[in-house]
Amino acid sequence: MGNPHRALCRAVRPRLPHPHLQPTTCDRERCHVGQHRHRASGDHQHGRLGRRRDTGRRRSSRPQLGRHRRPRHRDRRRRDQHGHARRDPSAQGVRVVAEREPTSTAAHPGPGTQGTDPSEPAASATPVPPGWRLVPIPTAASSPLAPAPRANEVRRRVAWDGGLLVLTLAVTALVAATTSLFDGGGPWYSFASLGLLASALSLSIRAGTVNLAVVGIATLASVVYARQFSDGGSPTVALAVAVAVAALVGLALAVTVVLTRAPGWAVSLIGIAALYAVLLALTDNKVALADGADMPDHSAGLWWSIASVVIAVAGGIAGLLPAVRRFGRQVVTAIPFGNRLGRPLVGLLGSAILAGLSGVLMVQQYSTVLPSISFERLALALSVVLMAGTSLTAARGAVAGVPLATWLLVVAGFGLASAGAPEWVIIAALPAAAALLGLAGDRLMTVGDPSVNQPPS
Repeated sequence: MGNPHRALCRAVRPRLPHPHLQPTTCDRERCHVGQHRHRASGDHQHGRLGRRRDTGRRRSSRPQLGRHRRPRHRDRRRRDQHGHARRDPSAQGVRVVAEREPTSTAAHPGPGTQGTDPSEPAASATPVPPGWRLVPIPTAASSPLAPAPRANEVRRRVAWDGGLLVLTLAVTALVAATTSLFDGGGPWYSFASLGLLASALSLSIRAGTVNLAVVGIATLASVVYARQFSDGGSPTVALAVAVAVAALVGLALAVTVVLTRAPGWAVSLIGIAALYAVLLALTDNKVALADGADMPDHSAGLWWSIASVVIAVAGGIAGLLPAVRRFGRQVVTAIPFGNRLGRPLVGLLGSAILAGLSGVLMVQQYSTVLPSISFERLALALSVVLMAGTSLTAARGAVAGVPLATWLLVVAGFGLASAGAPEWVIIAALPAAAALLGLAGDRLMTVGDPSVNQPPS
């Protein structure tokens, strides 16, 4: 009559209308499923399925379909003492769980094996019952909001900074050899002012609260500085008042973001209109002059340039810290921030202070302020941020990318102006090319990175 165990065991048989539609190859000696009970007489009973030799009941020609409980794997989701799922350290970005075998024509593998399929994951410490196999599934490590591995992150940042450094040195050598780049004090004030403005925009982007009103805040701070200086105030007091006004604007934007549950970029766009109204009310649409201001000298511009480089590099180094990356990995979307004030306060208030310093340097360089918000300068700052390696969809950025990209665009603009290039090339084409180069480079650097939310192909 054959082996009753081989005929009646349903350990790995798929759920079919009739239990004998497919033959099974379950080996009695290797069957370790908890619901299987092997008797000394040789019978194999699965629940109520099977036959009894001791009873005199009439046995039906059709076997009874009793309760069939799926084998429960105790270590299917291993948890620690606190009830949290433990992650296999050998798996990076995947979690291995057990599932039923798709077919039942192959023999049972032994306990703790995964069969002969080369595509299956390697054996691990997790035991696997017969008829089951380990299958990798995505986990939080491959989530688009999860931070990338630190080694890959540092490698990308160093590669980006190295490429920018080589390009900047080549352009600087070319422009310095053909023009008078460093005569008359050099472009130090332009470099420091644009660098602080780009650092402000980069900070807001990496914090997840994009502040597009940095140009308006810089213009307001420059007007306040010019009026304070014209009224006989000292440069230090005028600087403090201008930065304080900029900080108040940033605080107002942060509170508005929290109360309205709106994204930072939308609130900052509304803030631009409000700032323009304040500028017209303060200046009556007239040019503000810093009467009595001396022409900026070479040493002051150089020191401001060093300060802007230190601020930008310090922000890039801080971005390497895991806590900072977790704080700023909120992607740039319209997701409301709830009642938390930390992220808007860091992104909007910090960027407003840096923008205020940038506006003060504009007054010290030109001694005049136009009561208008220059979107050309906003586009230039955004092109610097993108070329510096700051991602618009994640909290990533190069360490020294902002000062390198700022110096590259300032020197390239000076070289084009000295060569007699048209104004549209310097004002529009150069920032657009830099922004496209930054976007393309960011895309190439993140190809194959599981931490980046890549669109489906």
